[in-house]
Amino acid sequence: AAPVVIYFHGGAWIRWHKDDNSYQAPAFVDRNITFVSVNFSLVPKVSLDQLIYECRTSVNWIWRNAASFDADPERLFIAGHSSGAHIVGLLAVTNWKREWSIPSNVIKGAIAASGMYDLEPVKLSSRNNYLKLDNKAVERNSAIRQIPNKIPPMIIAYGAKEQIEFRRQSIDFATRLRQLTHPCAEMDLPNLNHFQVGEEFARQGSPLMRKIYSLIGV
Repeated sequence: AAPVVIYFHGGAWIRWHKDDNSYQAPAFVDRNITFVSVNFSLVPKVSLDQLIYECRTSVNWIWRNAASFDADPERLFIAGHSSGAHIVGLLAVTNWKREWSIPSNVIKGAIAASGMYDLEPVKLSSRNNYLKLDNKAVERNSAIRQIPNKIPPMIIAYGAKEQIEFRRQSIDFATRLRQLTHPCAEMDLPNLNHFQVGEEFARQGSPLMRKIYSLIGV
């Protein structure tokens, strides 16, 4: 059975579809990694809380059903870019045993590229016109505010030419994880802007993919 990477697409929580995010699959499948691109309802049709809940249900379903598509539930990894990396951060800090009655270490590694891990600045931005976050929603949906005692090993990547806030959020999250002695690899990808970082998931020879192969052990 093959290891599984569950991929969560970007799009500021309001746009795009898993079909726009299957071009990454060959870089995984060619290394005998099962690639699952997840669809989830988008804001404003649903709240951010509901969107995150749906993404958690996908992990639960894939863990319980992995054998049906010849995948290994004991080698389950998550990855995402931009708002998808925000989702990955929250899934990495989820208490799976308490909330879903599945193993607390169900996720063996997490790859978050160009993400947001504290939504307070988002709440203060124009994006809150559609996210409609209040202080409690910021707490619930900010990975950096709820890091547990154990989380899966993480790769936190960002581009050297990203907007400063994506860089700052990534650096702050990686720094906090290291302070808490959690396994975390921070990758500052030279010369790449926000969108080019997302495309790195499709390039087998990219530094990001080499790091991912190493994390998965293929």
